Amino acid sequence: MGWEPRDECLYVVLNDTLRAKNRQQKLPFWYLYLRLFLNALFRLPLLSTVAYRGVKLDLKNRYIEGETIVWWGFSSCTTSMGVLQSDLFLGKTGIRTMFSLKCKSARDIRKHSFFPTEDEVLLMAAAQFKIVSSLDQGDLHMIQLEETTPPFPLLQPVPVVGSLPIHSNPSGEFER
Repeated sequence: MGWEPRDECLYVVLNDTLRAKNRQQKLPFWYLYLRLFLNALFRLPLLSTVAYRGVKLDLKNRYIEGETIVWWGFSSCTTSMGVLQSDLFLGKTGIRTMFSLKCKSARDIRKHSFFPTEDEVLLMAAAQFKIVSSLDQGDLHMIQLEETTPPFPLLQPVPVVGSLPIHSNPSGEFER
């Protein structure tokens, strides 16, 4: 399930902007949306967990053991490694990279996800990770990362005027 054409999808365009080298020039157009989006995200529960993400690319050369990187985009991940077996994610064949991310600041979005059985968490943009280890298994590359605290905040919570709790939708309460 996805937006077509893909290059016009909100998720893709926003993450392309966040990952761009000239992001400071592109971000002002996003400020109002990001304020709204971050306001909602910072109200969701924090989750310190190991999350997994899979892509059908060989990214082993971009992640060098011992280096520290900033993960600039918002990324949907899962806490259940088995979810990655689906061809929609990592699949079982072809060139692939699987990330194991020890997160401190993931947001638990399972109650708000279109796919509640995928144990989905959202990796926040501008999270800093240390590359702990990697494993080359032929066409499957596995990269282990651990979230670290940057010397200064790369993403700060939006000031909240009022504090409203977020509640999940109890079985169809708001559906027509």
